[in-house]
Amino acid sequence: MKNFFILLFILFCHTNLSATPQINSKKDFFDNLNLDYPGLSLCKQYVTKSEYEKAFDAYVQFYEKRNDRVYYYTPKSFAKRIDFLMEKTPDYIDRIRVEADSLKEGIFEVEGGKYKWENGEIPWRADNKEWINILNRLYCLRSLYVAYYATGKTEYLDSFCQYLWGWIESNEVPDYEISLTGGTWQPYRQSYTAPHGPWRALEVGIRVSNMLDAYHAIYQQKRITLEMKWHFFRSLMEHALYIQNYLKRCANGNWESTVASGFASLCIMTPEWKCTEKLLDYSVKTINNNLKLAFNQDGFQFETTTGYHKHVVAGYIRTEYLFHVLNGTTCLDETNRETLKKSIDIVALMKKPNGNDPVIGDCAFEYDGEKESIIKDDFFIGASLLSPNICYERYCNFISPESVLVYGIPVETESETKTDQQMPFSSIYLPASQLAIMRSSSGDEGNLYLLFDNAIDGAGSHQHHDFLNIEMFAYDRTLIIDPGRGSSYNHPLFTSYYRTVKGHNVIQVGEDSKRQERKQQKGSVENLRWITNDNYDFACGIMKDYEGVDIIRNVFFVKGEYWFLWDQAVGNEDKKLTQRFHLPPGNVDLNANTKVINTYDPYCANISLVPFFGENDKIYLDNGYVFNGKFNIWAPIVAIEKNTNFSDPMAIALYPRKEGRLPQNFKTTVRKGEVNTDYILDFGDGRKDIFTTPSVPSVMKGVIVYTRMENGAVTHQFTID
Repeated sequence: MKNFFILLFILFCHTNLSATPQINSKKDFFDNLNLDYPGLSLCKQYVTKSEYEKAFDAYVQFYEKRNDRVYYYTPKSFAKRIDFLMEKTPDYIDRIRVEADSLKEGIFEVEGGKYKWENGEIPWRADNKEWINILNRLYCLRSLYVAYYATGKTEYLDSFCQYLWGWIESNEVPDYEISLTGGTWQPYRQSYTAPHGPWRALEVGIRVSNMLDAYHAIYQQKRITLEMKWHFFRSLMEHALYIQNYLKRCANGNWESTVASGFASLCIMTPEWKCTEKLLDYSVKTINNNLKLAFNQDGFQFETTTGYHKHVVAGYIRTEYLFHVLNGTTCLDETNRETLKKSIDIVALMKKPNGNDPVIGDCAFEYDGEKESIIKDDFFIGASLLSPNICYERYCNFISPESVLVYGIPVETESETKTDQQMPFSSIYLPASQLAIMRSSSGDEGNLYLLFDNAIDGAGSHQHHDFLNIEMFAYDRTLIIDPGRGSSYNHPLFTSYYRTVKGHNVIQVGEDSKRQERKQQKGSVENLRWITNDNYDFACGIMKDYEGVDIIRNVFFVKGEYWFLWDQAVGNEDKKLTQRFHLPPGNVDLNANTKVINTYDPYCANISLVPFFGENDKIYLDNGYVFNGKFNIWAPIVAIEKNTNFSDPMAIALYPRKEGRLPQNFKTTVRKGEVNTDYILDFGDGRKDIFTTPSVPSVMKGVIVYTRMENGAVTHQFTID
């Protein structure tokens, strides 16, 4: 009996080993090829005679000269793209050379950190740090082969070989199936995988795409030997065999989307591999499944973060371009092609007047100084190739080196679209995403923008504690900022500041600034009112049961001028309330008498924050941070605390000022009656604005009358029904 169980164990081990993704010989490689595929007759002849070296040489010739599949470029067309960039964007080439020089010296710079290894020992395996994950994705290859093409210096090609084939040699594919967690697939659950490190699924999917890009750029170089090519194709096939179980459930999330996009590209280029037919089916199903179930009716990806939304959609765009434009097929069904278009449109709809994206959740926001430049977003270059659109062209009518490398040298046209034009969109509410976007009309007082985020937590783990958050842009820069996620997920400030309640423009209840309870149920956070017209915008949002308190935030936009923000709390009156507004780095002043806060930067727009201050309220400047691309730098936070009179609203005017404009002599008055309360903002120049609100807490009314007076006379008045 004992011998029987030993025999069963041996058979079990043998069965498992035979199913592993390892390709240990050229015979294994060709066992995984359909040798009857058109163009492989010579390979088949050699394999039949067990002449595997000759068979592989024939396969490489077939792959590199094939005309049944088209990649984004060949070595010849890639060289032409580099020549174009050297002429048109020499700064880009210079930057790439600096990156390549660092890599050549064993220095890896990413997310504000600089990591160096000695004696050529690249640390592919280390603690589960984000920079190690990024290193294993092999983004670094591009800098080295671009630098080689730009300079002709073989030292860059040698370093490229060290990284690519060094990775292959050092990281044998695991001889076991990929492990999945999270149980059976559900539409709104992401799946994750162990182990971490070089063979974590996300790294595998990204790396395959980067390896393919690299090979198609350099395969004609004499330095790249046939033996190197063998290990390259062997490794790619091992990647394909290893990842299949991860995609079988066709689950949702940015991981699955990224992995599927990477492997779809591999599969369309290797239809002769036996393993890729099923893997292509899984990849295409995963992408279509995500577009069907992981995007809401607005077109926003269900993790509800702008950064990850763009990352996922950019992968779909690139994949569909390879399938549809270059190879005459499609990855997407008809319905999902429309969803993809909506997912691109929403990026344009949410943009600030200068073309920058609002920061929602985990976004790699980089503060780049005082006046923000006009953003030219290469996200739309691929999009415009799939679906030409004048709104996309506003952001991509420029030379993007990264897009040139993938999509080719742009075709010059006689028409010229200016990238500094205002967005052709007015204020809008996105109901499925619960985002209210307030914009001024065009003209001299244009370029005002505020995002009011009433969204519940999305799926996954990339949300911040930011319910009812706002972000405000005026004239030429963001004046109330969302700091984003900082330099790195591994930096201590990510969890202690950037992700917290304190790191956002929200109301904090109680003393704990680290967290809010996740809210993913409909109605726990929602927008209650939305009105937009030529004179004003108005939105009211609610967050229920935050430490036993319901927070109601009202935002009223006097078109072309400023915002009146009115926060109210209903519930446990033992709690302290703290209202915060994050300002950009720079000079800021708090007037001890009027409590008005002013920023003072002479070369860009500024802001005046004018609180309607309660007798026992406390106001002060606190310390915050933003990431400038290299460091987490100091940025001021305006904090207003309410410890008594809990039910009295916390009201404030957010008044942007153009470059060079001095602050108004603001005065505020609160006139409270039994039924209604008037908040009176005196500009000090004969103008007064009066916001009439219910004295008794009401989540459905908020601001009910807005009145403008000039020199004692009412010039206009609007009743909000």
